[in-house]
Amino acid sequence: MSILTVIKQDQDCAIRILDNCGGNWQSVSKEIAKYRTEREAQAVQREREAAKGLVDMLSKTREIIALCHSGIADPDTSYNNLVKRLGEESGYGNLMATTSRIWAENTPHKGSNFTCGPCQATVDYILKEIDVLLATYNDNRKG
Repeated sequence: MSILTVIKQDQDCAIRILDNCGGNWQSVSKEIAKYRTEREAQAVQREREAAKGLVDMLSKTREIIALCHSGIADPDTSYNNLVKRLGEESGYGNLMATTSRIWAENTPHKGSNFTCGPCQATVDYILKEIDVLLATYNDNRKG
C-alpha cells in the first residue's frame, strides 16, 4: 500500500502517518504497515459485529417461524364440520387466505391479524437450516 493509496482512503490518517515520521521518509513504510494493521483489525471488528447482528436476527426469526409448529392450544372443535366443509368447497389455502384478509380488514388493531404462511415442509426445512447456521456460528465462536 502506497502513501498515495492511504491519502485517497483516509486523509486524516495520512497526515498522522506523515507527522509520526517527522520528516523521516524511511519510516513511512512502517507507519503504513501499522495503518494497514489497524484498518484490518477495524474491518474484522465490523464483520464480527455484523455477524453478531445477523445471528441475533436469525435467532429471532427462528423463534417466529417455530410458532408455526405450535398452533392453537385449545381450538374450538364445535366449528370443525363447518370449517371442513368450507375448506373442501373452496380449498383450505383459499379459506385461510380469505380468513386472514377479512380479519385484517376488520381488526381495530392493525397488524394483529392471523396470517398464512408456508407449508409445514417448508417451515421444517427453514428451521433445520437456521439450526445448522446457528450451530456452525456457535461452534466457530468456541474454537
